[in-house]
Amino acid sequence: MTTGVGKVLVTRKIQRRGRSVLVTVGVPQPFSSTDSSYVCRLRIEGLQPGPMMIRATGDQPVQALLSGLGEVSSRLSVTLPDFLSDAHIGGDLTPLHA
Repeated sequence: MTTGVGKVLVTRKIQRRGRSVLVTVGVPQPFSSTDSSYVCRLRIEGLQPGPMMIRATGDQPVQALLSGLGEVSSRLSVTLPDFLSDAHIGGDLTPLHA
C-alpha cells in the first residue's frame, strides 16, 4: 500500500479526539526540476473518514519539513516536541530517540 508521501521519514501514532491517528511524514523532495523549492508531503489517517494529505513547501528541505510538522502540530493540537517524542524513523517503527 502506498501512503502518497514518497519515501517515509517519520511516522507517529497518537491518540486524538478518542481516535488512534497515524501521521506519516515524507522526506522533502525538490518541487520540480526547474524550481529550487522543496515539498514535504504528510498524511494523517484516523482523524476524519478519509486520509488527510498536507503538502508543505519551503526554499530548503528543512523549511518544507518544519512547515509540514507545524501544520500537523496545529491540526492535532499537540506541541512539536510532544509529537516527535514518540515518533519513529521511517516506516519500520524504530523509535526516533533510540
